[in-house]
Amino acid sequence: MVWAQAGASVVLTGRNTDKLAEAEAKTKAVAPDPSATVLSVTVDISKEPDVQNLYTKIQQVFGRPADILINNAGPIGPIGPSAQVPWDGFTEVVNTHFLGAVLMARYFISNQPTPSDPVGTIIYINSVMAGHITPNFAAYAISKLAGQSLTEYLDAEYPRLRAFTLSPGITETGMTNELFRPFAKDNVRLVGMMALWLVNERADFLKGGFVSVNWDVKEMEEHREEIVEKKLVKLGWIPAKLGEGGHPFGSG
Repeated sequence: MVWAQAGASVVLTGRNTDKLAEAEAKTKAVAPDPSATVLSVTVDISKEPDVQNLYTKIQQVFGRPADILINNAGPIGPIGPSAQVPWDGFTEVVNTHFLGAVLMARYFISNQPTPSDPVGTIIYINSVMAGHITPNFAAYAISKLAGQSLTEYLDAEYPRLRAFTLSPGITETGMTNELFRPFAKDNVRLVGMMALWLVNERADFLKGGFVSVNWDVKEMEEHREEIVEKKLVKLGWIPAKLGEGGHPFGSG
């Protein structure tokens, strides 16, 4: 709803038609312009025909491709040791959080006038769990880690495309797992507000990187050179030396 309040036309997607209709009504209610376009489309982003239909409708309604994509679909999935959780639950998480995000990005790019040199902004809603080994949450955490890698690849492959991942903190929503409810202190509106800032050119030094709603924007801007030079918001690799000669143990 933050985007509608900012005057943007909004496209809402989801698998539940009734909840989509409710979200559409609430979004239209807060838009400053009553005639603002708020479109809702029932989509399962793990199914290519659904994704293709979404972008076709966007082109039909707006007469142009989308400017911004926010990938924010997917359940936390089954909780338990990797070999014990239901396989269909594990694959649903991977198919939605990662493969579905890939599909959405592919069609976002392919529907542009120049797919080989796309523009616009893609924001992948990520989680700090992508950077930690949290037993019993493998499907979710691995998918989010893959989403971060996808974002860095998009940034490397398409120089004019602006791609970011954004951690929403822990918010109270209908999908919040009971384990996390005691810690759900972040305001869900922060996600929309930080996403709005990310589409601004001021955030270009964070392209391809991970950002959290809890980070201080002014402080990040003050340290932009260090963030870029040291790749502080991008994935690292195994710190051991893997090349010729192996790791120099004990050499300091």
